[in-house]
Amino acid sequence: MAVYSGICTLLVSLSDIYLNLRYLLVSLGALLVNLRYLLVSLGTLLVNLRYLLVSLGTLLVNLHFTREFCGFTREFGRFTREFALFTREFGRFTREFALFTREFEQFTREFRGYTREF
Repeated sequence: MAVYSGICTLLVSLSDIYLNLRYLLVSLGALLVNLRYLLVSLGTLLVNLRYLLVSLGTLLVNLHFTREFCGFTREFGRFTREFALFTREFGRFTREFALFTREFEQFTREFRGYTREF
């Protein structure tokens, strides 16, 4: 009977070892699945960081072009003011030239009058 009891104890122990190995393999499988999801999450994080860096680069480029455009508009404003000054001066010149032309026409009329007398 002791041998039979020993054999039963041995079989129960082997069954427990088998179940524990089975649970160990299931736990290792779950661990591998979780590691896989962890790696996928890390990959997604790296892709998102890449897109973040690309977005930041695009933002910096846009800021650079915005600064350049502000410089362009500043220079265009200076040009516009200088062109307005030129236009004002040109208007004065044309008024003075028109006055000169009228005076010259009057001078030529008077000169013709003097030449007719001689």
